[in-house]
Amino acid sequence: FSALAAEARKKMHDFGPQNFANLIWATATLGFRSDPLHADITAAALKNMDDFTAQNLAMVNWALTKLAFPAGETWRNAYRRKMM
Repeated sequence: FSALAAEARKKMHDFGPQNFANLIWATATLGFRSDPLHADITAAALKNMDDFTAQNLAMVNWALTKLAFPAGETWRNAYRRKMM
């Protein structure tokens, strides 16, 4: 899985919100935590939050929670604001 995470990080510039959500959901479902990959996905979601649907954001948030990834207060606050 580490090779997959490394390759995904190289190609993230081509990803859209659904790609990010699907990728993090899949890794969480498999129980695979990659701090560099998940930090990049979190940063992309924060940077482009207006482009993410509620479902995309819910998938990202669920995965971060399942993986016990320390997304931080910035993520939590932005997620709450967007989902209200």
